[in-house]
Amino acid sequence: PMESSSESEWEEIDEDVSTPVTCLFCSETTSNPEAMFEHCMVKHEIDIADLSKKNGLDQYGCLKMINFVRKQRITAAELLSMATPPFPWEDDIHLIPVIEDDPLLQFDFESLTSGEDTSSTTELSVVQCRAALSHALEELQIMKTRLKELLFVDLPTAIISNSSSHEEEEGYYSSYTHFGIHEEMLRDRIRTETYREFILQNKHLFQDKTVLDVGCGTGILSMFAAQAGAAVVYAVDNSEVIYKAIDIVRENKLQDKVVFIKGEVEQVSLPVDKVDIIISEWMGYFLLFESMLDTVLYARDKWLNDRTYVYPDVCSVSVVAVSCSEYWSDRVDYWSDVYGFKMTCMRNDMMKEAAVMFVDPDWIISSHSVLKKFNLASVHSTQLNFKATFTLAITRTDICHALVGYFDVSFMAHCSNPFHFSSSPVEEQTHWKQTLFHLYEPIAVKAGDMLSGTFHCGKLKNERRSLEITIEIQHFEGNSATPSLTRNYCYILR
Repeated sequence: PMESSSESEWEEIDEDVSTPVTCLFCSETTSNPEAMFEHCMVKHEIDIADLSKKNGLDQYGCLKMINFVRKQRITAAELLSMATPPFPWEDDIHLIPVIEDDPLLQFDFESLTSGEDTSSTTELSVVQCRAALSHALEELQIMKTRLKELLFVDLPTAIISNSSSHEEEEGYYSSYTHFGIHEEMLRDRIRTETYREFILQNKHLFQDKTVLDVGCGTGILSMFAAQAGAAVVYAVDNSEVIYKAIDIVRENKLQDKVVFIKGEVEQVSLPVDKVDIIISEWMGYFLLFESMLDTVLYARDKWLNDRTYVYPDVCSVSVVAVSCSEYWSDRVDYWSDVYGFKMTCMRNDMMKEAAVMFVDPDWIISSHSVLKKFNLASVHSTQLNFKATFTLAITRTDICHALVGYFDVSFMAHCSNPFHFSSSPVEEQTHWKQTLFHLYEPIAVKAGDMLSGTFHCGKLKNERRSLEITIEIQHFEGNSATPSLTRNYCYILR
C-alpha cells in the first residue's frame, strides 16, 4: 500500500509540472506550444502551422526545422526566406535537440494540419483570428518602422535567395561545408593578409560602394570590405557554411553592412541591378581547378558597372622543370616492388594524376616560363581553355623528373597601393601548394640545354571542375636546333 501511494504521488507531481516553451525567435516563454505559436504570429508575424502545411513538412521535418532554427538563431524573416526545398535543415543531424526536453519536440505537429481533428482546427482558427486582430491594431503604429525594415534594416542577415544546385555540383559545395577547409584558407597568411591589405590600403575603391563577394565562405572578405567603408556587401555562396558566416558577421556587429545570399551565382538575384566592385577568392590548384573563375566572369558581365573593378584583376600560370630523385624513388619506383610484387598499372595511374604538393625550391633546374596571363577585365570564359608554348633553359646538369605549375595574382587596376602574391615554390608557401606533372620517363639534361613544347589546359569532359592537361615536350641539347627527343603526356587534375 505504501509503494502504491508513492507511485500515485509521483504521477500527480508529473502531471502538474509544465515545462515552459521558449520562443523560436526570442527569449520569451509560454506555458505550452499552442501559446508559443500564437506568440510567434503576433510578435514575429510567422504562422508555424501554415509554414509546415504549405511545405509538406511531416513530424520529422518539423522537428528538424525547430532544432535548426534554435541552433542557427535565425529570425522569423530568415526562416520564411528559407522555406523552399531543398530545406537547409534536411540533414538528420538536426534531429539532435538543441534544448534538452524541449516541449516543442514533443508536440504533434501533424495535428495542426490534420483535417480529421476538428477541435485542433477550431483551436487553430481562434489563434489565427486573435493574431490577425492584434496585427491589425498594431499596423498603423508600426507602418513607418516596417517600411524601413523592408528597405534593408533586416536584409543584411537574411538569406534572400536559395536556388537549388545541380545534382553533380552537390559534392563540390558540400566540400566547403566543413570548417577544416575554411580554417586552412584563413590560416594561409599570404592569401588572407594580401586580400586584407589590398582592401584596407585601397579604401577609396570601397568607400560608400556596393560590393559583391563571389563565393564568400566565412565572410572574411566581406567584413574587410565593410571595414573599408562599403555601403553594402552582397555575399553570395551556395555552401552551408553561409549560415556560419551569418553568425560571424553578427558576432562582429557588421550585420547592417553585409547581405548574405545563398545560391549559385548563376541563378540568384541581387536586390540591385548593378554593383561597383567585385571581390572573390576564386583561385584553385594550378589557378583554374574548380572552374570558379567562370562564375566570377558571369557576375562581372551581369552586375558590374565597370568591368575593370574586379579583384584580383590580373593572374598568370607558369611552369618550371624540377629534379626530385628522392620523391621519385619513394612515390614512383615504389610500385615496381610492393612486398616483392610489381604493380605497373598502379604506377601508370599515379603518373597520369597531377600531384598537388609542396615542391622543394632546391628541386628547380630551369628558368621559369609564363604559360598564360589573364586580365579579368577583358578575358572571356571560353579563353580559360588554353594552348600555350613554353621554353625552359636548363640551369643545372641533372635528371628532369617533372614539370611544376604554379600561379601569380595581382591587385592593380585603380589601386593606390597594388598588391601581389605567388604560389611559386621559391615564395612563401600557400595552401594552394604547387602542381607537379610527372614525366613518365625522366630526361637527362645538362646546363645550357632547352626544354620546350606546348601546353594544353581545359575542363575535363563531364567533370567541369576538373582539368585535363596535355603536354608536348622537346629536349634540345646545347645549341642544337633539332630536338633529341619529343614526348607527349596527358594528365588529369581532380
